[in-house]
Amino acid sequence: MRWSPIAWLLTMIVASCSWSVGVIPIDEPDTYIVIRSVPPLQRDQGEAIALARTEAEEFCQKKNGNFIFVKDEWRRPLWYGASSYSVWFRCVPPDGSAVSQPTP
Repeated sequence: MRWSPIAWLLTMIVASCSWSVGVIPIDEPDTYIVIRSVPPLQRDQGEAIALARTEAEEFCQKKNGNFIFVKDEWRRPLWYGASSYSVWFRCVPPDGSAVSQPTP
């Protein structure tokens, strides 16, 4: 089977995009995680980090809360596949009335 130039171009465009599943709440109060995956052909970790943190900060702004960084993690596959960057964060009310601190 032979690929047309358009099919090849579309495949390259899709393969070079990073993606996210959105903001995911976790067990700790007011604590969330954003996971941004990066395709194997893309080597720019900075873009994934910036996009994940921007998504987290915008989420807190929409909730009228303050973004508080908890931790982050960069994962690479053992062989071939997408890498991912994860950022854990808290979104607390502006008055600081958070119930408890998360456990790292």
